[in-house]
Amino acid sequence: MAKNKRHVDKEQKAEEIELAAMELFIDVGFDASSMSMIAKAANVAPNTLYWYFKNKDDLLIAVLNRLVNASMKLYPSMMTKPLTEQTIWLLNQFKQTKGLISTVHTRIVHSPSIATWHDNFHRMIEMLLTAQLTLNGIPKDKIPFVASALTFVVEGLLSHEHNQEEEQEMINWVLRTQ
Repeated sequence: MAKNKRHVDKEQKAEEIELAAMELFIDVGFDASSMSMIAKAANVAPNTLYWYFKNKDDLLIAVLNRLVNASMKLYPSMMTKPLTEQTIWLLNQFKQTKGLISTVHTRIVHSPSIATWHDNFHRMIEMLLTAQLTLNGIPKDKIPFVASALTFVVEGLLSHEHNQEEEQEMINWVLRTQ
């Protein structure tokens, strides 16, 4: 791996690149954001990106992880709320970047690393929901199904716009049918 000639903290520079990429991915979309555009926005030479990220998919994963981690830092404040409210909150967190959800689904078939990220994301959401369903007294044998169904409902609501009332009704329906 080539060394950066300037004395710049590697983590700081990677963060600057991620933030520039995140802004472009959200504002103009993943496909419309070239590595050259990202480099320009991050104020680095285009080949510098490859010192930090293997490719554009690797950069997308870093951006996705940044966004998920930011939301998960806020999640503990929601853990005492009713499960429907927690799920709506989770949905709203990811709505801010719903264009990236579509990108992930498009890239899954082209990128094993994106497919792996997506699978891990589903597992994380299902684990969060499983813990909360357990605390809410959902029968143990129903928890895996309900957690999976809620995960797919949230993902579907991110892909297909509904009003807040409809979103809440769908989430409540999954929780009632357990």
